[in-house]
Amino acid sequence: ERRKTLKVCVESNDEPNECDMRDRTKYECTRFLKSLREAQTFADALIIDGIEYDQKAVEARDQVSMTLQGQAGNSTLDWPDMPIRLVLTAMRVPVPPPWLSLPLFLEVGGILGASGPTLS
Repeated sequence: ERRKTLKVCVESNDEPNECDMRDRTKYECTRFLKSLREAQTFADALIIDGIEYDQKAVEARDQVSMTLQGQAGNSTLDWPDMPIRLVLTAMRVPVPPPWLSLPLFLEVGGILGASGPTLS
């Protein structure tokens, strides 16, 4: 918010599954709240290898850039209006299986990822 590029989606405050993209092809986030403080988190889950990670999140758009370093030099990729999910509380496993040896996302400050029909 400090950079004035974060746009928090009004849909985050709507019905619980308003931000779910499974049955749509277009990311719906065209109306925005005045501030992140106005947003209500919604519950969702990320399932990895059969383990459910609960999350409280807000959907938004923001300017995102990534600099890649290589032998030929640096290359910066910019996305001026990238859909993002702000996970506002630590993700947790409601019922950890006894064989879970690596607590994923412990003390993680951010995740760069992708989603869509081919990854769901």
